[in-house]
Amino acid sequence: MKPWGDLIWKTVLNPAEAAAEISAIQPNREVLWTGFALVQVLGTALFALQSLLFPQQMQFLTVNVTPVNHLVANTLIILVFACAATICGRFLNGIGTFSTVLACLTWVNFVQVFALAALIVVSLVSPALSGTLGIGVSLYALFVSLHFINAAHKLGSLWRALGVMVLSALAIIVAISIFGQSFMPNTLG
Repeated sequence: MKPWGDLIWKTVLNPAEAAAEISAIQPNREVLWTGFALVQVLGTALFALQSLLFPQQMQFLTVNVTPVNHLVANTLIILVFACAATICGRFLNGIGTFSTVLACLTWVNFVQVFALAALIVVSLVSPALSGTLGIGVSLYALFVSLHFINAAHKLGSLWRALGVMVLSALAIIVAISIFGQSFMPNTLG
C-alpha cells in the first residue's frame, strides 16, 4: 500500500484512481471499524476546535450542537448512508458490499478532515475566503464521493454513482418520514 500522504494527494488530484485503490483494499472488521471511529473522532475534534475558535459561527444554529451531539449525529448519518448506498448500488447492478462502501466513505471523510483543518487555518486569516473555499471544498467532496461510490460498486459511470447517491438520499428521507416519528419525543402533549 502507498504512503497515506500520496494517497491523500491522489484522492484530491485523481479521485478515480484513488477510489480504485481504496475499494480494492479489503480491510478486516477491526481495521474498518477502528478507522471509521478514528475519522469520526478526528472530525468531532475539529468541530470542537472550530466552535472554540469561532463561537460567533455557532450562534446561527437553531439548536445547541455539542461535540457529543456532533459525533453521534455524524456517525449515524455516515452509517445510514453507507447502508442506503449499498442497497441502492445493488439496485443499480453494483457489486459493492457494505464494507467496501463504508471503507470508501471513511477514506473520503478522512481526507475531508484534512480539508477542514486547512479551512480552520484559512479562517484565522480570512473568514470570507474560508467561507468561499468551504463551499468549493464541499462541492469537490461530492465529486470525489461520486468516484468512490462508482469504484465501490464498479458501476462504470459517475452518472450511475450519482443515481446511487440520489436514491440513497431519497430512501433515507422516506425512511425518516415513515419511521422517524416513532423515535421523536412527543412534545405536543
